[in-house]
Amino acid sequence: MMRRVTLEHDVRSLQEACEGIVPDERVKHWTVEKRSESWRRVFSDPAVCTCLAEEAGVAVGWISFGKSRDEDAVNCGEVYGLHAHPDHWGHGIGGKELWALRYSTAVPARSN
Repeated sequence: MMRRVTLEHDVRSLQEACEGIVPDERVKHWTVEKRSESWRRVFSDPAVCTCLAEEAGVAVGWISFGKSRDEDAVNCGEVYGLHAHPDHWGHGIGGKELWALRYSTAVPARSN
């Protein structure tokens, strides 16, 4: 289970990243409790891999990935989500997560 502080970071990241893009009415409904439900589904799916980015033992972001959901995709994966805590935006967290993913063997190829 993801630590509560990480869920709070997740919600804040979503809210700040979507400010002015997604209607405020929708953004205000993103809560730790609702995101907890989403994360329970993610963690119960063995085809999804989620990794935390940490700095000095503190979670500062996450990346979630797995098989591509495109039917015509062969031997490739898909990033389902990538978030960094707003206090860490512009520090290269997302790039580091993507770089680590590139060399990960955790993304199984789709067999057709």
